[in-house]
Amino acid sequence: MKTKTRFAWKQFLKNLAIIAIPVALQNMLTTTGSMIDTMMIAPLGETTVGAVGLCAQFSSLMFAGYWGFFGGGMLFFSQYWGAQDDDGIDHSYGLTLTCMMIVGLTFGAFAIFAPETVMKLYTDKESIQVIGAEYLRIIGFGYPVQVFSMAMSALLRSTERVRIPLFASIASVASNIFLNWVFIYGKFGLPEMGVRGAALATILSQAVSCAWVVRFLCSEKSTLRLRAKNLLPDMKLLLPCLALGLSPFLMQITENLVAVSFNVTLLRFAGDTAVGAVTVLTTTMSLCMQLLHGLTQGAQPIMSFNYGAGNGQRVRETFRILFISCLTGSMLVWAVCMLFPGTVAGMFTPDAELSSYTAWAMRIYMAASGIFGIQIACQQSFVALGQAKVAIFLALLRKVILLIPLILLLPRLGIFENAAFAVFLAEPVADTLAVCTTAAMFFTRFGKLTAGAENA
Repeated sequence: MKTKTRFAWKQFLKNLAIIAIPVALQNMLTTTGSMIDTMMIAPLGETTVGAVGLCAQFSSLMFAGYWGFFGGGMLFFSQYWGAQDDDGIDHSYGLTLTCMMIVGLTFGAFAIFAPETVMKLYTDKESIQVIGAEYLRIIGFGYPVQVFSMAMSALLRSTERVRIPLFASIASVASNIFLNWVFIYGKFGLPEMGVRGAALATILSQAVSCAWVVRFLCSEKSTLRLRAKNLLPDMKLLLPCLALGLSPFLMQITENLVAVSFNVTLLRFAGDTAVGAVTVLTTTMSLCMQLLHGLTQGAQPIMSFNYGAGNGQRVRETFRILFISCLTGSMLVWAVCMLFPGTVAGMFTPDAELSSYTAWAMRIYMAASGIFGIQIACQQSFVALGQAKVAIFLALLRKVILLIPLILLLPRLGIFENAAFAVFLAEPVADTLAVCTTAAMFFTRFGKLTAGAENA
């Protein structure tokens, strides 16, 4: 008779935290760095801020492509790592790195050689087009460097070397702030470069991050090596990787669609102040959710590793801790937004009218954010277990199937006297329906998946 081994969950929780916390901090650093970047550009005027903001939307399309390849490739990498399949490890990270470099080079080419065309896709205002094109033409040189750094950082996280990417991000954000100050405002005898200085500071700070990661990979401490033969993609892995990566790709690409839907509808029914409020709200949501995404990114490699190794018990324990952690984090976010909406809004804007309106809207928009941790934990666990079709459906459910139609329909039904209230209400309604659907699907399938891993 076999003796059941007691799972050392306290030690495991410690190990998970060692991975998840640095990943969460890295995500928050990236978001915080972008916010500081915007604040330092703000003195250049609203037109410049608007132009750089539109350029950020173009960059987000590149990140969508990044996630499309990264999501599947890294999960295969983690599973091969768990199974100690050296050949699979080499092919999976070679495929991921090559495809992501193609994405970076493609977007870089558009930004460098056709920036005016890119800007015309986002705005018909010539003043914004000119400034945006000037910014894009420089920032495009940094796109390949950025995706390379992100790819290698992801590889290191999958092998539980999470401190190297974190230190690289710290160095990148710190250098970006310093170089922004130097180049934008013309310090140390340099001319004031304005938006061009901001772009130059960005690509140099990305180079700092890349150099930090490459330096480690070339050291004796690294078990990974950059070899030319590993950069040739295995076509047998390409379609499965794309299938698994389609879920995070859709999550990224639909963010743009949701933003457009909110802005167009609010502009029609409520005006500029409401549009400004939703910008603050989405930024708040993005910043707060970085913690949850950090937890899932920390747990996914562990789940994929143990799933590949046939350790169903460890997969279940990983999910249990991830579920509790994500739900706790989302409830804390909800509590802060419900109790102190004015304080949160005031952190993003000094405008009293906008701050007051945002505080009112926040209690509506964030009403269901407390349970969103369930959505994150379950959906990303599906991805970690290779359930591509289910993950794709859930990615489409919240944003495309539920949220966008609700944004467009609720203010037109005539049920609510305040149309803006109806628009903001779309978010918690979509969140509630998506969470219930996701949880029901996950808990009916999870047991079978982990049992299957043990019997494989």
